[in-house]
Amino acid sequence: MTENEKLFQTAMKAYLLSSEVSLNDLRAYGRVIGIESPTKKTKPVLIDEIIALFLGELAPVPVSSKGAPVKNKYIQPIVLNTINKICEEYKVFEKYENVVTEEKPISEVEAYNRAFFQNRPQAVKLVLESTTPTLYDEVASHVTYKGQLHKIKEVFYLLPLNCNDGEKILISDKLVEENDLREGDIISCWVARGSSALVATQVLAVNEVLIGSFTRSRFEEGVPCYPEGKIAFCGENEENATLKYFDWVSPIRKGQRTCVIAPPKAGKTQLIYDLACSAQKNNPNVYVFVLLIDQSPETVGKFRRVFGENALVYTTYEDDIEWQAFSAEFMLKRVMRYVEHGRDVLLFVDSMNALAHAYNETDASLGGKTLAGGIESKTLQYVKRFLGTARKFETNGSLTIVGASALETGNPADELICSELTAVSNLDIRLSGELASKRIYPAIDHLQTRTGEGTECTDLDIYLRNKFLPTHGAEAFLEKLFESKTQEELLQKLK
Repeated sequence: MTENEKLFQTAMKAYLLSSEVSLNDLRAYGRVIGIESPTKKTKPVLIDEIIALFLGELAPVPVSSKGAPVKNKYIQPIVLNTINKICEEYKVFEKYENVVTEEKPISEVEAYNRAFFQNRPQAVKLVLESTTPTLYDEVASHVTYKGQLHKIKEVFYLLPLNCNDGEKILISDKLVEENDLREGDIISCWVARGSSALVATQVLAVNEVLIGSFTRSRFEEGVPCYPEGKIAFCGENEENATLKYFDWVSPIRKGQRTCVIAPPKAGKTQLIYDLACSAQKNNPNVYVFVLLIDQSPETVGKFRRVFGENALVYTTYEDDIEWQAFSAEFMLKRVMRYVEHGRDVLLFVDSMNALAHAYNETDASLGGKTLAGGIESKTLQYVKRFLGTARKFETNGSLTIVGASALETGNPADELICSELTAVSNLDIRLSGELASKRIYPAIDHLQTRTGEGTECTDLDIYLRNKFLPTHGAEAFLEKLFESKTQEELLQKLK
């Protein structure tokens, strides 16, 4: 026995004897990995055999199907996680870097397992794959699940992250209270199959942070300040004029409420797509989320190819009105919880008009005054509150929202919605229908673009408004924007 294996044996024995792991839990674990007749053995004897099996000194036995059904099949996650940690610390396995891989690539965990179990019992693989122990029937009902916390009729559930497909997971009030969980939190947990539903048994992480390793404030209690800290969109040797514009001329800052106002077919959805993809690529410390409301299946498919279920919530025009309004609230709560951890979050919404029309048809909007186009006064308050959630906090964390809004649709309701949004936003980006009709994209009308209080204007912005655009027009500006490689080069061409 090597020195590391001796240390491993001592550490494992000390942990299992001194921890709160019960004899029943150890017997359940021993039964899965191949200990013979674990129910007839005392705790010290059982621990010795588990360690011997790990070190290859004891051969595993098949699980017996004789006798009465097993009462306890559940293995405490803390047992698996701690044994895995001790294995890694004392290196009782061979290094997996030397394993020869086949033509088909294999995962690091698989290579690790092949090296470790080359001369050891295969059943012990359960330990090193403790986060997904679905290879064994004994623990197949106890797997890791990730979902968003939501309260339905005074009962807490974890819903699928994409808000569409999947099974709801029941989570007890005790777990919610013990871990200070809030609606909108993304929870990673162990689950087990109950009599009628899946039930969360242990919370592992909240919003991608291990449980017990963080403190957080409440979103409503933070002290807001003016937006600051530019969000990068333009990478090296960037050719996309849209990204150049938002990096060089009219930057979006952390905590900004941005409204992209455009007539139909002016390219606002493509602009949102370009910005979202670039922001995710060029800002590793910013969490990018996308909310699509009442979109075509093709548009949804385009975004799904780039953004995972954690970052994208969507509805199509085939979905119910109530579901569209619910999906928006679902995503808004999620991003607020991320900000509470001190993170910078960027949320793209397409479109605010579709969201307002969806909310206008729900029962929650009834009871107010009916305005032009059949829009309810409560609906306007809802979309103002949604966009107004964006802010930068003095301490840490920010929520930036970039929402698309339609104008010149012929519907008086859209005019009302747009005017309410511009009253709340501190950056308005206007798209020109005239430029779009000439197939000039991005069809940005910079003279109509407005920045709010507390936002510092760039030198390019000032020069464009006062000198270049009144004389030469938007087409000449966009042509020079396409040609320029750097911000300094663009300024020189304009002058």
